[in-house]
Amino acid sequence: MTDNELIENIKTDIDLPESEVKNLMKIFTDTISERLNNEDIVSFPNIGTFYVEKVEEKISFNKETKIKTLVPPQLVVKYKKSEILKQKINLKS
Repeated sequence: MTDNELIENIKTDIDLPESEVKNLMKIFTDTISERLNNEDIVSFPNIGTFYVEKVEEKISFNKETKIKTLVPPQLVVKYKKSEILKQKINLKS
């Protein structure tokens, strides 16, 4: 599903103008980004949990050039789906 499809579905379901739905989506994503940037856990009932995890530095090796490069540590966003979502997905397959 694309952003536009999601906006269209929400607009139809709750009968709001597209501009208002886009504004709500922006506020929603900005809020989630801000919370994850603060390394908070963001949890959605029946969907799952987003969290930030630190990946330690590592050495990367390019097989073609045979050059080793140090990849610095970084923060990455991880997602763990809820048990309810897992069950709903498994029922459809």
